[in-house]
Amino acid sequence: MRYAVENSYDYAISMDAGLSHNPDEIPLFLKQEDRDLVIGYRKKRINTPVYRSALSNMGNVIYNICLDFPRSMFGKYFNDITSGFRRYSNKAMKLLLSEKIESRSFDIMIESAHYIFKKNLTISEVPMTYRFSNSSLNTKVILDCMKMCFKIVFSAR
Repeated sequence: MRYAVENSYDYAISMDAGLSHNPDEIPLFLKQEDRDLVIGYRKKRINTPVYRSALSNMGNVIYNICLDFPRSMFGKYFNDITSGFRRYSNKAMKLLLSEKIESRSFDIMIESAHYIFKKNLTISEVPMTYRFSNSSLNTKVILDCMKMCFKIVFSAR
């Protein structure tokens, strides 16, 4: 992001390193020109184990609640806020670079969305294909995500 901002890029795309996202779907993200954060939601899942889908679904519910607690208890905000396939606008990247990011793993998904959401930048989603290839999720990663959720919820008070 720092490189993209320093070189006046309009956007930066992030993708999971496990090759689970199809780069041919990047144009879907670029069509959302007026959005600051575009999140790819896993509409089509290929070879995804049940445990991995369940964990993503559970994380999505928890992340949505944390994003705008307590108002979010009464409605759903995003289909797949845990997705790592995202497009950030230059404005969103500048915001994130100005914040003290604490995340070191998957918790960046909620922390970055939280900053963008709280500053009233625009967020949308596009459907994409997710092909399960591997998973680096482990107990430490899940605990980091839970800590970030608690931090966000309690910092909002």
